[in-house]
Amino acid sequence: MLYLNLFINVLIKNPIKAVLFIVTGFSLSLLLGQSEKIQNSLMGSLPKMNETPHFFALIDNKVSSQSIRRKLMGLPGVMGVRNLPGDKIQKQLQTILGDVGEDLASEVGIPDVSGLKISFAPNLEVRSQRLIKQYLTRLTGEDKLTMGPTIGEEKKNKKWLTSFKDSLKLKIGTIVIAIASILYLFLGFGLGTDLGREAYLVERFSRRKNVIQVTAGIGFLGASVLMLMPSILLGNANLAGIGIFFGLTFIAYIITTTRGWRTT
Repeated sequence: MLYLNLFINVLIKNPIKAVLFIVTGFSLSLLLGQSEKIQNSLMGSLPKMNETPHFFALIDNKVSSQSIRRKLMGLPGVMGVRNLPGDKIQKQLQTILGDVGEDLASEVGIPDVSGLKISFAPNLEVRSQRLIKQYLTRLTGEDKLTMGPTIGEEKKNKKWLTSFKDSLKLKIGTIVIAIASILYLFLGFGLGTDLGREAYLVERFSRRKNVIQVTAGIGFLGASVLMLMPSILLGNANLAGIGIFFGLTFIAYIITTTRGWRTT
């Protein structure tokens, strides 16, 4: 208990430094142990790059939309085919035909058509999307089908934007972790100096040996385990990040036991 009490007394005598060390340690352990979750959360405000490409089709009711739906669902690359309600059909008619469609809907009502929303698989190539559209045209007949543009196609093709997002996430994460690591080591060195001074006095007057080594070992190890608990309890902790955190703590321990106030 002597060594643990000695470490706690050093923290009590240096409250500001101790609080900063503990807060920085908890923050760094979360950044390293839950890096993926935190980075994804921080970057969540950026535009989504994974919108599923899809398009809308209006089909003459003389053609069985259910039969078309079944045949499309059997195609590789088609993720889903959904029937559109009446209000959605009118909206798509206006979108596809513009002012003409709006005038047509207001004068004679919604044409005798059924609507489908066809969704492509997320990674389907543009060429394959076009082949599916051509197949749909052959199934219904060109005069009985009106198709809208593929929505999400441009976002899907802008791979550089996805790469930029990943690169930005990596850079921000690296910078934040580097700053937190430097601050953690700096505060650890500061507490280590204070601990070395107290250990020197204990060794001098109690004739104990290796007080600084044992006290720093118990103190830094116990503190690092407590700091890592939230990251571990959150689940799916990054083992490499935990290893880095222990490595930084070990560096603080080595510096503490080898620099000033050590008896010979």
